[in-house]
Amino acid sequence: MAEPALLEELLRRLQEAGGGGADSGELAARLGIDHQLVVGAVKSLQTLGD
Repeated sequence: MAEPALLEELLRRLQEAGGGGADSGELAARLGIDHQLVVGAVKSLQTLGD
């Protein structure tokens, strides 16, 4: 599972986007982390909805 801080940041950014979504590559670049970490965080959040 992704780090809680990354999950919280991802949720915050999605909320700020107002339903418009977010670009995972751009988010990774802004946070200075590997894109695959963002992808993993998204997948972790998706499992919570199942």
